[in-house]
Amino acid sequence: MRPDVVVIGGGPAGCSTAIRLARTGMRVRLYEKSRFPRPKLCGGCLSAEAIPELADLGLLELVKSAGAWPIHRVLLSSSNGVRANCDLSYPAFSISRDRLDTILLHHARACGVEVFEGEDGLPHADSARWTVMAKGRSAPTSQLFRDQPFYGIQAVYEGAPGITDQIELDMVPGGYFGLARQEEGFVNVCGLVDQSTMRRAGSDLDSAMRAFAEANPLLGERLRNARRISAWLAVGPVMRGQRRLAEGNTFYVGDAACVVDPFVGEGMAMGLATGRILRNAFQEAPEAPAKVYERLWHKQFDSSRRLQTTICWAIEKPWWQELLAHSCRTFPALMRWLTDNTRPYANIQSDPNLNAV
Repeated sequence: MRPDVVVIGGGPAGCSTAIRLARTGMRVRLYEKSRFPRPKLCGGCLSAEAIPELADLGLLELVKSAGAWPIHRVLLSSSNGVRANCDLSYPAFSISRDRLDTILLHHARACGVEVFEGEDGLPHADSARWTVMAKGRSAPTSQLFRDQPFYGIQAVYEGAPGITDQIELDMVPGGYFGLARQEEGFVNVCGLVDQSTMRRAGSDLDSAMRAFAEANPLLGERLRNARRISAWLAVGPVMRGQRRLAEGNTFYVGDAACVVDPFVGEGMAMGLATGRILRNAFQEAPEAPAKVYERLWHKQFDSSRRLQTTICWAIEKPWWQELLAHSCRTFPALMRWLTDNTRPYANIQSDPNLNAV
């Protein structure tokens, strides 16, 4: 039977959208070119906005039981050794993408979504009335600041001391590395570094990582005796900014709609939320949901994105990195304000699921 919707991409945005549309009674078919479980380059942090989304999907308790690690604070460090620390206003989780994405895909099947793993969905994009693109990072159509491409690298380490209930952001010239504890006590190390810095570091990622660790005392302390236990993952070039949201009968969700910098945003929570937004758009205007989807998307994300973009532009410069670290250490309330206002927390402040973390 011909589906109503074809979803291309089985990550958080694609699965969230497929599940929610299937629950409305639509016939949904999802294509994912990989077979799960599979590793995925990602910092692995589910910030507070993701918790109500997981609860709405019926997956919060399952994600917690799969080993999601609670995150209660953020630690920021600079190349000159300045450290700033604050508690998060709302708790978060850290979990590897191979576990999270597998949970979401299995749940999509259980909700009646017809799932095809190991198959690229692009040849099937026109086989339904509606298409949802949940893959790819095309060039952004709008940015407040024009920036150069970035490269992401990620690996899992064991024996990295001091990573407990924090998300740690260790800044280096040209970028930063995020460290978070995940299942079995391993530490996910994920960096975003600008193109010129990555070229200077070289193609051998172990050597490049040693150079980055030497550039930040705290990062060096964490990795001095740690051992990499996974293969390196790398992606690039990554261009931050908004892509398109809708075009004809095609909708874009997750990174296909907008790539946010993990330093100040959280792509997985954003991806989970876009599934809900698109479902609401179909419920409000079932025959012509595009304009409604765009309106609801901008209403939820625009305010936080403006501040995100400004901060990301600033931290590309080493002296701004130091100023930010010094300011956050001197004024902890500023650090907490920045953390709160780069995320759409206004939508979740009264959600009872936050008390369950």
